[in-house]
Amino acid sequence: MAYIACEKDINLSHHQNMKAFSYLLVGLLLLTAVPFALFAQTDQIARLEKEAKNAQGQRKIQLLFELSKVQMEAKRYDDGVSALKEAAQVARKERVSSTIAQVNKRRAEYIMTYAPNLRKYNSEVLDALERSINENESTLTDQILGLLYRLENRNSDRRIDEKVGKLISGIESKQEAISLEAQRKLDEQEFKEFRKRAEGEKFEDYKTLQAERIKLDSAVEKLAVHTENLNRLNKVRQEQIDQLSEQKAASELDLEKKLRRIDSLEFVAYRDSMVNVENRRMIEGQQVEIRRRDAEIKLSKTKTTLFVVLASLVFLVSLFLFMRYRSSQKHNQTLAAKNDIIAREKEKSDRLLLNILPAKVADELKEEGKVKTQYFESATVMFADFCQFSKIASEISPEKLIEDLDYCFSKFDEIVASYGVEKIKTVGDAYMCVAGVPNPVKDHASRMIQCAQEIQAFLEIWNSSRKEDGFPEFQARIGVHSGPLIAGVVGTAKFAYDIWGETVNIADR
Repeated sequence: MAYIACEKDINLSHHQNMKAFSYLLVGLLLLTAVPFALFAQTDQIARLEKEAKNAQGQRKIQLLFELSKVQMEAKRYDDGVSALKEAAQVARKERVSSTIAQVNKRRAEYIMTYAPNLRKYNSEVLDALERSINENESTLTDQILGLLYRLENRNSDRRIDEKVGKLISGIESKQEAISLEAQRKLDEQEFKEFRKRAEGEKFEDYKTLQAERIKLDSAVEKLAVHTENLNRLNKVRQEQIDQLSEQKAASELDLEKKLRRIDSLEFVAYRDSMVNVENRRMIEGQQVEIRRRDAEIKLSKTKTTLFVVLASLVFLVSLFLFMRYRSSQKHNQTLAAKNDIIAREKEKSDRLLLNILPAKVADELKEEGKVKTQYFESATVMFADFCQFSKIASEISPEKLIEDLDYCFSKFDEIVASYGVEKIKTVGDAYMCVAGVPNPVKDHASRMIQCAQEIQAFLEIWNSSRKEDGFPEFQARIGVHSGPLIAGVVGTAKFAYDIWGETVNIADR
């Protein structure tokens, strides 16, 4: 047993020695590699400086950017920033607006990427972004706006924050104006197309639809204004709470000072009384008892006065705390009522969003702020429209036509939902849906065929009753096709979930 223990100790010692030797070898390799790396980096800087000095135009700008990157990686930040400044000067000599804007934008990116924690260069970043904005290069607007947000988050200088805020406000105002103009043109184009289609099909209900659209837009605007007012009110309430908290802290501090002052006065009074007793005892030995009694009477009066003062202060503090508690209760009740209103409005907005988009897509839009386009390897698309719809429209009144379409498409919605099929949209008398999107399923083709058969069965029963009443029949043409497709949401205003691809085109044809 002793031999086995000794052998284990020897093996353990050997293992530790080998481990220490490995660490030593790695350390030597690192110490050897670092000087070589620094030498190679210095040599690269010298080479780039020489090439940039002899180059012209775009080539010189490119070399200066490479030189700046290498210098900043070598911790020579001032040299790197100087190289970026020189690149901006070369771009200005070119007198090409797009080049100047692009170079200044890259200049800001390099400083924020390779010198991320050096806030002394924030003014250089701000100067580069201002010069890029002044060139009015619209293709760089979103990138510049993102850099401004990054600069605002990493900066602690109030002066720079104010300039960044003004630049962000200016860009957002310009983008909003451009977006409104583009939306106006798009609305005009949609109106012309809709009017042309309505005239061709004798569709006379445009004014009613336009009025409903205006009402919906007005309701959305009112909801946005109401939400903004609630946010502003919450901010004001929070400021009032902070002010009251500061006042409470100041009152408590003042009360503490007063209590200390009272203690000090009590101590001084007691000390003075003791000194008086000692002096009088030394001067008038015969009147010691009388003096002591006088001191005790004075001390008793002082204690009584102190007790009255303390009792008054305790009463005032209790009264203040009670009033503060009542005020806080009222504020909490008001805040709870406002929160209930906000919750109800949010529930309405969620219901409206779920009526426009699938639940999975709506959740992604609320969480991420956008919807990613998805590719589906296999799904089934169905198109359904009515034969001789223009003839039917000419034989019945517009009111009856819309009522019949609404009834028919509502039944389609029930049938489609029962098979787990997603409705995409309706265009005129055409109805479009897809199976396997956005939630993939293996039996999407079977579901769609059963859905189409049930739709035809419903139309057969419905047409038999319409025929007895003397109304024209609605005969549906249905196209179904399976294959790959793309699904997503396009645009940021009046968006809708849609699908694209050859599968959709074949099903339509």
